[in-house]
Amino acid sequence: MMFNAPMTTLDIINVAKVLTGMCLVACAAFKGMGLRQAVYMGMHMSYITWWMLEQWLYPPFGERFGTVPGVDTDSAVIDWISIMSTIGVGYAWAGYLCFSNDKPVAALTVAISIACFGLGSAINLMSDLQMQATKLALATVAQKQGARAARILVTDGIFRLSRNPAYFGDWLRYFSFCLISGRPASFLLLAYVVVFNLGYILPIAKSGMAERYGSAFESWVKATPSQFVPWPTMQFAGTVAAVACVWLFTYRAACMLKGRARAVDAAAKAK
Repeated sequence: MMFNAPMTTLDIINVAKVLTGMCLVACAAFKGMGLRQAVYMGMHMSYITWWMLEQWLYPPFGERFGTVPGVDTDSAVIDWISIMSTIGVGYAWAGYLCFSNDKPVAALTVAISIACFGLGSAINLMSDLQMQATKLALATVAQKQGARAARILVTDGIFRLSRNPAYFGDWLRYFSFCLISGRPASFLLLAYVVVFNLGYILPIAKSGMAERYGSAFESWVKATPSQFVPWPTMQFAGTVAAVACVWLFTYRAACMLKGRARAVDAAAKAK
């Protein structure tokens, strides 16, 4: 078998994600869906759909992925099987366990899962858009001025809080998949994703950035020590805490009013 056409890493990832979706659809067909499974499918399939849609809406998205040289040996078959089994099928692990779980799901679990998925998606999307938009804007300015676009290191916005916020966003999404599945073994998927990012992708990216940006990268590392979690400023954290306290107080007050109303109704019925 021959693999002569050049392809990018993005091409391989796309095939793997399509395979993940096929596995999830097969689980839905064989096992059926309750609330737990419906929530899982809604989150994971929308994630895969957005991954594909983003490439169509914004073609430069694919430029950050390297090209895989053409291979003319049968060993390419083994490589593809390895990638499709670990990424394509492996990433459906939490989904398989979810469809194997017939226990009812708590409303709080659904709420936390959806919240983590939404927040992770927002962080991931924000980091991608900010990075690409900043680079595109500066490149456009340089082109209008007749100058060559310089290499751009984005260090403001969300990147002033974390150097790799997109990874953290991905982890939140996979955490939501594992949580809604209701099976502790599903967190092996999250552990695999984290270890893969830390042990393979991040070292390559870090070495490349240090070589490409030099002293600017070193200054950014010192100014933004957080690798992944976008830690907020104290002022913003205080604002979030205050809002959370207001919501909690409102909830408790509403519960008290509800209890009092029930007591009044019970007393009226007793008469």
